Amino acid sequence: AATGAREAVIHKEFHLSSADPKIVGAEKVRKIGQTNFDVADQLSNLGMEAIHPRAAKTLRQAGIPLRVANAFDAEDPGTLIDAELSGEARVEMVCGLDVLALEVFEQDMVGVKGYDATILKALTRHKVRIVSKNSNANTITHYVDASFKAVRRVEDEIADAYPSARIHVRKVALVSAVGRNLEGISATLRGARALDEAGIDPIAMQQSGRPVDVQFIVEAKEKDNSIRALHHALVENEEWERGETPVLRSAA
Repeated sequence: AATGAREAVIHKEFHLSSADPKIVGAEKVRKIGQTNFDVADQLSNLGMEAIHPRAAKTLRQAGIPLRVANAFDAEDPGTLIDAELSGEARVEMVCGLDVLALEVFEQDMVGVKGYDATILKALTRHKVRIVSKNSNANTITHYVDASFKAVRRVEDEIADAYPSARIHVRKVALVSAVGRNLEGISATLRGARALDEAGIDPIAMQQSGRPVDVQFIVEAKEKDNSIRALHHALVENEEWERGETPVLRSAA
């Protein structure tokens, strides 16, 4: 950014692809080709760090795109990451992360302010990274990337503040379908159907108002199976319907 470069380039030993080839198979994944910094941020949040979020921020603010190239495939242009928000409506990547679900249930929470703020302060104080969250009238659940030890400290602090609350911590997996534009492709519905057909009953699922990712919370043991099922339904089947063949050039 300081030099006003036309483009930044990172050379990796693989292509930035639609899923981990070790999970779904190298013959089934495909190179992403082009995406934006919004998607890169979502991947970083799930531990798939294509680029450090602070570096992405610097490049984005300077208007400099990033190219992720495969050092073992020098003739291929790799994947370009830029600030363009528009793009073809499609799922670009399916990935997952093992997380802990911190669920706080309090019957008296309805209509009362402060519960969420207290939980957030405890999470911040103990340096617990929040990956996602959801809530309803009397339950707030945070999905966090942290050790059981750190989350137990948070649990104790919340219990001291709200003695009548029921707090439950368990290991789960957050599996996400990510893309620049998921509008109009029914990713949530189709993803839920794919999991059901694979015999996987999601604990929770959610999509924010901005159509860039759909999240499915599943049992930790079902993470890889969920990634395979979602990739098959949302990436492989999409390409076959368009007459395309998903392909990834190997780093080997």
